[in-house]
Amino acid sequence: MDPRTIRTRQLIVDSFNQLIRTTDFQQISVTLITEMAHINRATFYAHFADKYELLDEVLNEVIGDAFEHCQTAQLDAPFIAQLFLALAHVHEQMHTSCRRGYDSFTSRIEEIAKVQMEQKIRHVEPSIDALTGTMMTWALYGAFTRWQLEKSSSETDIAEQAADVMQHLFSHKIG
Repeated sequence: MDPRTIRTRQLIVDSFNQLIRTTDFQQISVTLITEMAHINRATFYAHFADKYELLDEVLNEVIGDAFEHCQTAQLDAPFIAQLFLALAHVHEQMHTSCRRGYDSFTSRIEEIAKVQMEQKIRHVEPSIDALTGTMMTWALYGAFTRWQLEKSSSETDIAEQAADVMQHLFSHKIG
């Protein structure tokens, strides 16, 4: 890819990231992004279809980076706990850096995180079928959602508890 194209795309992403820190996502327009990036709208549209595609790229990168740190050779309780903690980190990072817009795209975070978690699980344990991968992902995300609402224990304690429960439920698949 042309270095100018890469720089322009990164400039758009950086401008969006700056705006999302101070402006509710619903209030961010392509015009605001292009003004901050000092580019014209045609240049924006050459890179992204709309602000939602840009949001997806940013979220995919943030979530992908978090799950990249979950390294293991086997699907086991420590790996499941790492996934939980990575998920908590993503939400904390997005909530902290996007205070005004966080609530407007939590469902998008959930969708992307579930897809990436399932890919990570199935990469670590290729014998896991799609249904089992989806069930594991949704169970882990459900545990996270419950913890996020209650916050009755530390995230580490809940991560370990969720990993233990999942290990019991999916003992035929988790080492």
